[in-house]
Amino acid sequence: MFRFVLAVVSIALLTGVESTPAPGVGSRFDVGLAVGVAIFLVLLPPIAVFLLTQRLTRAVPLEPSRWIARAERVQAVLPLAGFTALLYATDWYWLTHSWIPVSVPLVARLLAFAPYFLGYAAATTVVATRLLPLCAPGTTLTSLIGFDLRPFVVVGLPYALFTGLFELSWLSVPLREALNTDLLTATSALSAAMLLLLGLAPFFFRSLWPSQALPAGELRDRIAAACRRAGCASPHVRVWNTGSYRSIDARVVGLGPSRTVFLSDTLIEILSPSELEQVFAHELGHVRRRHLTLYFLVVWAIVLALAGGERYLPSSPGLAWAAIAAIALVYFGVFFGALSRHFESEADLFAADNTGSAAEFAATLEKVGDVTGSRHRKGWRHPSIEDRLESVWKGTTTPSARARLVARGRAWRTAVAAVTLSAAALFAFEVHTLQERDPTIGAVERAHFWLDDYALHRFRPAHHDRALERADEILAGLDAADARVQPLRERRDELRAR
Repeated sequence: MFRFVLAVVSIALLTGVESTPAPGVGSRFDVGLAVGVAIFLVLLPPIAVFLLTQRLTRAVPLEPSRWIARAERVQAVLPLAGFTALLYATDWYWLTHSWIPVSVPLVARLLAFAPYFLGYAAATTVVATRLLPLCAPGTTLTSLIGFDLRPFVVVGLPYALFTGLFELSWLSVPLREALNTDLLTATSALSAAMLLLLGLAPFFFRSLWPSQALPAGELRDRIAAACRRAGCASPHVRVWNTGSYRSIDARVVGLGPSRTVFLSDTLIEILSPSELEQVFAHELGHVRRRHLTLYFLVVWAIVLALAGGERYLPSSPGLAWAAIAAIALVYFGVFFGALSRHFESEADLFAADNTGSAAEFAATLEKVGDVTGSRHRKGWRHPSIEDRLESVWKGTTTPSARARLVARGRAWRTAVAAVTLSAAALFAFEVHTLQERDPTIGAVERAHFWLDDYALHRFRPAHHDRALERADEILAGLDAADARVQPLRERRDELRAR
């Protein structure tokens, strides 16, 4: 989880620097400083981690877990601190964008992100090299490094998809203007991208973790039988190769025809075909109870709410981002987490009903809990194994307990519907309000956008010339005597004179 947080924070830093005006890249000192800091960021983390591990393992002998923890803290903090300085104290971000034409989407962002990723990857390699002799036989250096870097790919692929599609709008002035100034267009595009991402999720998963189709045999026959009992077509089922990481896991990803159930190779090794049938039935419960669709609605609701309620946020960008972060933390940490834990209980009960043996399902749960050491451990999205066992037994043996579980399921679905409809209503009200306002306000906002865009990207001539031309077109259609227009004209003249 910590590595996922690192990936999210690093991408947030990269995104946040875009709100700062371009500093006027050009002087040799500025370019040399940015490139020098970038190279230093790549080299410093692995050197620091190497020296630290040398000292901790020789001069100050420690238990492996202690020096590994210290090394991993340096591995995590040092590249992130350096990346922050690189982005916000030098011209690196804007310099990389000056090297890449606007017509080539995403490459400039990847280049700006490269020093952090390379520095972190190099430090990870040093830690993994020191850690390898302490690992179980068969563990490879590649698997250790891959385990550390995969969260960046998991977070980075959706980010790359969204930003790549958005940057394609730079090729069209009307589209870029609509995506940045028209609420309905921007939110519709984001919603479509979210659906596309959900549909492509199995492809991303297969790209990150090698897998192959489940071969014919007893397990495949049992899975087909479980699907027939559930009255649905069998989703794609693949064996997920976790290598020396040896993950014990199963998950369902995707929506519609792309939906795929992944069973890890280690899970298949430790469980019998009848036990694996129980695990698959649990994943099938998520499908039949439409949990993935409900999860999408929960995420879509907050997108609509934030889009429709943007004007109610603080005017200060820093305070606005803080408010959004607080809302998201409460929404996902409390509401989404509790919803997910209930859905796990629903899927468990579905599995016990589908296989016809609560005792066998409970035994499988206990076995997985004992092997993974998670019998008593609760998670943000998963109850503990003990709580799940209690819920299954009560749900299959006590009619009143089952009725309460079903009632809670209806209540949760009602809550999801209420949240989604409320967010949609807020968004619709905001769109209606924007459409009914004075047209001049919309034109002023569009002119503001293009002038801001010109200021942010003035070192990319092909793009900023178009931005200024579009601002001129909009201002030419406005009343020069309007008090709202005069500051825009003055700003345009000031930017042009620079």
